[in-house]
Amino acid sequence: MRGFRARIIDFIYRGATGKERNRIILTPLWGMAFLFFLLFLIFVSFYMDPYAYSRNPMMSGLFMIMAGIGILSGSASLTFIATPFFVLISILEFKYIEEPELEKRFGKEYSEYKKKTPIIIPKIHRK
Repeated sequence: MRGFRARIIDFIYRGATGKERNRIILTPLWGMAFLFFLLFLIFVSFYMDPYAYSRNPMMSGLFMIMAGIGILSGSASLTFIATPFFVLISILEFKYIEEPELEKRFGKEYSEYKKKTPIIIPKIHRK
């Protein structure tokens, strides 16, 4: 006989991930697609200047890795709750703590860089 805790966990897991057939088919496909996208971005960042596309490329990569792990593991809570929460906290920290210090340190140069480069989501085409 299964315990109450095990039944609750099983109920939450099934609710978060859907039918078993969907989990078996979709999770590896989305995970592989995300992994190839992530590898492409890593390749681009090694051979091109990543700071020309995003002001914080390390965090962009971390957010994609977190979402990818959530997709590969079939965890809806990691994919749709923990990752967006972490992204929000990181953006607020970057915007209100790190950026003012960078503006003080680098002045007008950083202000111009800030105008043409997005914070997190990489801009693929440069002008």
